[in-house]
Amino acid sequence: MSAFSAAIVLFASISTVFADGKMALSGDKYVVEWKHLPATQEIQFNVTVKITSGWVGLGISKENSGMKNLDVYVGTVQDKSIKDMYSASAGKPSESGDTNSITKLSFTTDGGQSNLVFKRKLDTGDSQKDVNIASEEKYYFAWAYNVQAGFLKHLNSDRGYSSLVMLVNTTASPTQSMSSVSSTMLNNMTTTMQTTTTDTGACAQLSSILLLLSMFVAIFVR
Repeated sequence: MSAFSAAIVLFASISTVFADGKMALSGDKYVVEWKHLPATQEIQFNVTVKITSGWVGLGISKENSGMKNLDVYVGTVQDKSIKDMYSASAGKPSESGDTNSITKLSFTTDGGQSNLVFKRKLDTGDSQKDVNIASEEKYYFAWAYNVQAGFLKHLNSDRGYSSLVMLVNTTASPTQSMSSVSSTMLNNMTTTMQTTTTDTGACAQLSSILLLLSMFVAIFVR
């Protein structure tokens, strides 16, 4: 394998290892993406909804049972706030008291849609008001949104449940996969350069490519 071929394979591997989970709900009006962050044992959610006012809700549940035992996150478009809530039964969910298990990363409205990005621990330590997320387990998403301000009991809201989905797959963590790919491919490139390249100018060019790829991989594996 030539060094240039190895570089191409390495870039292709990078693009496939970091694929995120994604699900479109309510047609394509509500899209949720998620990504496991193994270094901090967190999960990050990216929710995009085609509204410019009102609120958007994302829930996580082990059972498709309406509002029962539902961990809910509600973002308000107007003030760009997000609340950690929980619903034990039918009705409006309540805030999770003094415990806030989420970290808001961004909340923007542009181009006819609102985008909310936040993260939380897989195990928040609050089993009473949070649904803890375990690896290799499947969960339902409960989704809802309304262009009207004020979080009511889903009155006139678009809402529903997703199919079951696995949120954390640890059979091949991104960091481990990237480390394996980068180590193997960079070793192959180094060996190829040492055994097949004698021209000084070509060797210098390939050395520059190897250095650039090493820096690129280091950023992703960090």
